[in-house]
Amino acid sequence: MTADRTTDHTTDAPPDDAGFARFLAALAVEEAPRLFAVAVEYDDREDTHIAAYGLAFVDRSEVVSVEGGFFATLQKPESALLFFTEQGAATPHLLWLPSARERRPWPDSPEASGPEASGPAAPAESAAQTWSQNSACR
Repeated sequence: MTADRTTDHTTDAPPDDAGFARFLAALAVEEAPRLFAVAVEYDDREDTHIAAYGLAFVDRSEVVSVEGGFFATLQKPESALLFFTEQGAATPHLLWLPSARERRPWPDSPEASGPEASGPAAPAESAAQTWSQNSACR
C-alpha cells in the first residue's frame, strides 16, 4: 500500500531549491498562529495604548507585554485581558491583527511598488484616522 501524497509533506526526490522555498513559505503561512494585540483604554481615552502582543496557536496562546517584564502562556487569547485591567482603572480590548495573507506592505517600503502595492492605508495611519474621527464625534 502506498502513502497518500496529497497529505504527506515528504517526497521521494528532493525538490529544487526554489520549489522547496515556495513550499516552506506556503507551509509557514498556512500554519502560522493568529496575531493579536491587547489595547488598554482609560476613562479619558487620552492614554490608550497597546500594552501587549500575542500569538494564538491551536492549543494555546502566548502573550508578551510591550514594555517587557510580562510573558504568559494561556489557554485562550481572551484570558490575557485579565492581566491588563490595572485593578479596575482600565478597560482592556482584544484586537485581532490581519493574517499574513491579508497584510500589505507599507506605502513607502521597498516592497510597495507597482499597482499591486496600492490598497488601504498603513495600519497605524488607519488607527490614527479612526481615532481622530471617533474623537470628533464626542
